[in-house]
Amino acid sequence: MTYRVVVIDDKAIIRKALIQTMDWNNLSCEVVGQADNGFEGKKLIEQLRPDILITDIKLPGPSGLDLAEHMHQVSPSSKTILMTGFQQFEYAQRAVKLGVLDFMLKPIRNEELAQIVRKAVTVLQSAQTRRHEEEKLATMYRELEHQIHDSIPFLRSKLLADLLTGEVAGEQARDAMARLELRDGRLQLLGMRPRRLDRTLQAAQRSKLLNHLYAQVTQKAQQSKEKYGIDLAEARSKEDLIIALLLPKGASEREMRRIVTAFAGGLCGRDESW
Repeated sequence: MTYRVVVIDDKAIIRKALIQTMDWNNLSCEVVGQADNGFEGKKLIEQLRPDILITDIKLPGPSGLDLAEHMHQVSPSSKTILMTGFQQFEYAQRAVKLGVLDFMLKPIRNEELAQIVRKAVTVLQSAQTRRHEEEKLATMYRELEHQIHDSIPFLRSKLLADLLTGEVAGEQARDAMARLELRDGRLQLLGMRPRRLDRTLQAAQRSKLLNHLYAQVTQKAQQSKEKYGIDLAEARSKEDLIIALLLPKGASEREMRRIVTAFAGGLCGRDESW
């Protein structure tokens, strides 16, 4: 990556020396702008948003300290290098409070400037690497949250089945129900069993018929979720089908009764008013 540099000094000879005699490519940098006063410098910062600002402290108009502060506001991750004379050393001390990376005493030596620019590039690279890692972690967390969210219906069905078979009970069951938001009165259970089923059917035929029947009921239940604003899970226990309804948060007891009645009626083929 190439880092963008802006040079600001009221003396053209100094700007020319800095821009033309430094091996910027070797420093992974490119000079994208220059100015001879604080007013133009401020405009350049806003327009170009450089990664590194090299500026004299004493300038016509806004000072180098003003530009350093503005630079930090416009691009907090950027770095500023201040140039100063001995008589302006007290200004350099104030620069530390503005988050300036470093300062140099005039006359400027290329070797010293190159060393400070390398330090700026290293800091910028470290910050960029840290941002990339944070972005990767954030993406991983979002994907994990989506996976967890997508798996909740399956986990609820599995928990319900485990409750019916007795594999989960007591405190373990209460903890699992709390984690899957199956508490605080929002959970309602509907049990279904065929009233008339030919007892002469062989076990395989009977199981096939029940599977077909409950598949239709389950499909209809899933199709009704959005209509009633609910979530649900299903589980089988021998010949019974248990449907757990997770009712909307904040619903009143009367509203929850209406939802359950209408939902159950719809599964049984009755077009309940809603």
